[in-house]
Amino acid sequence: NRIFCPGSAYRDDETLLRAVSDLEVEVWRTRLGGEPGIQREQVGRATIISACNLPYHEYVSACLESSVVVISAHSSDKPVGLTSLLECMALGRPVIITRGLSSYDYAIDNVTAIEFDEGDSQALKEGIRRLLDDPGLASRLTQAANASLVHEFDLSKTGPEFSRLLIAMISSPSPSETVVRNPLAGNVSR
Repeated sequence: NRIFCPGSAYRDDETLLRAVSDLEVEVWRTRLGGEPGIQREQVGRATIISACNLPYHEYVSACLESSVVVISAHSSDKPVGLTSLLECMALGRPVIITRGLSSYDYAIDNVTAIEFDEGDSQALKEGIRRLLDDPGLASRLTQAANASLVHEFDLSKTGPEFSRLLIAMISSPSPSETVVRNPLAGNVSR
């Protein structure tokens, strides 16, 4: 039972460790920054493997070898974990994520992911157990997440907007004067 926990910014390891400490699981906690390498420690019944600066192919392999992805973050007022969420959903892993701006537009609770409130280690533990004990639920979540990603981020939808963004940036007399419309982040000045 491997749990994959990606991300560096605003991570909430305290809630994660409280949630897994009495579960017999292996938790791969990946992050960027610091010295590259892997450290192993025991927290209660859980084995925590902290991997720093994994090469991308190893990061993807660790995700694919996991049963569950957990994104535990301080995210109620910050959109953190979005790349990790979309990446892990696209890789076909069932995701449990802190409810907040990170999940607002991309996760539907109990449809494309399982959400829990920030700091609620009991709800996180229950979500982990649900997914580990019910492969059918995990499969339904990953199928719905994949369908959602294909629908929302299909190149026929995102390509034209991306092309307009590139043309606006190239055509602008000064990069600092370019204002483009980004459908995911609102108006962004460049």
